[in-house]
Amino acid sequence: MTITRGKIKYEVLTRVNKTAASPGFYTDEKLNSAIQEALDFVGTEMFLADEGWMHKIDYITTVANQVTVPLRAHWAMIAEVRYLTGTVYMPLTYDQQWGESTWAPVSGVTSYPYRYRLVDNMIYFDPPIGIAGTNFLQVEYFAYPKILTKDTDFVDSQFDRSMYWFIVYDVCNTVSGQFSQTTDDWDRKENVWYSAMKNIISMRTRQVVPIKEYDG
Repeated sequence: MTITRGKIKYEVLTRVNKTAASPGFYTDEKLNSAIQEALDFVGTEMFLADEGWMHKIDYITTVANQVTVPLRAHWAMIAEVRYLTGTVYMPLTYDQQWGESTWAPVSGVTSYPYRYRLVDNMIYFDPPIGIAGTNFLQVEYFAYPKILTKDTDFVDSQFDRSMYWFIVYDVCNTVSGQFSQTTDDWDRKENVWYSAMKNIISMRTRQVVPIKEYDG
């Protein structure tokens, strides 16, 4: 379902008997702020549900002997960092204390384990990355909710219909409450869609349960 900030505003203004041409007290500033707050609330709820929010992958090009990679603003939580070897991305180990050097099984020379840690908003490598390459690092992460800056901005595609309607009625309650015009029906609808949204999040994070195998 394609959702834009403009679409949400249209639904809200329709429900408060206003239009974009005649918004009354429901200014763009108030609507935009309420929409972003509702979007961030949904993002927080999905974070609390653990695996529910915007699981994504970024690629990083490195240079030889690079020691750090800045954390990107939209990375909320890093699941895993991997480096490219041949055509396969291998996971790096996150460790609070750097491991001892290890002996390569065949060559008899010292090789250092690939490890990283997060220091001062950086991914820090010790030893430095010895190889330069395009898309050398693969970072799997959970994203922060998008900041919507214009009405044509899309809400992230992992939002489903229940989250969309929760945002609509949450915004109705927020902006109309500023003018003492809340309605019980909006409260009820907001709560209904909130429950549906929570159920969807729960379903998305549910793990597959194996069943007993039969020989036939």
